[in-house]
Amino acid sequence: MGWSYDDHSEFFSLQELVEKFSLERLNPAPAAINFSKLDHFNGLHIRNLPDHELASRISPYLRSAGYAFDDQSIIDIIPLIRERLVTLDEAPDWLGFLFTDEIQIESSQLIGNKMNVKESLLAARGAYTILADLPAINLENAEPLLRLLADELGLKAGQLFGILRVAITGQTVSPPLFESMEILGKERVLARLKKAVDLLFCLSEDDP
Repeated sequence: MGWSYDDHSEFFSLQELVEKFSLERLNPAPAAINFSKLDHFNGLHIRNLPDHELASRISPYLRSAGYAFDDQSIIDIIPLIRERLVTLDEAPDWLGFLFTDEIQIESSQLIGNKMNVKESLLAARGAYTILADLPAINLENAEPLLRLLADELGLKAGQLFGILRVAITGQTVSPPLFESMEILGKERVLARLKKAVDLLFCLSEDDP
């Protein structure tokens, strides 16, 4: 505020600011804080941190939210969240589903986009069968099979993945789905998907 280096440079490290700042370039006109711009810069600085540094900065927020974890597990998930964080205190909202055995799911959110309950149930059951047959769940082995399932059901991949995202993370927006599934592990993924299938089945029974 009240100072600029040139017409196009905006992002500086602290050391760069020290080197480039000069009182002579200060503008005496009144300045106002642009909080949207402040968030933008904060996100840029977060993305510029090394993995271990960002992990150490978000860990206190996760612990304050009641989550238990080891330091290495946080470093492993940094690539999933780095591009999504704007402020450090957002970390528990993004990552909490990874550190708890039970997640809360809104049944209505399990119904896929432009799908009915029975179609969503069929999709969830099909996904469960595919994932249960895999030795482990990761991007390389799960995504192609689930895309094929979507094609067979006449769905767009996003419709199926949206159901799975809610079932597995409890969120409509989350870190990358398949990478999150790999971190959760097959047992927890299947347990959550089974719960989602059961919820959709109950909805289908109530649906005339």
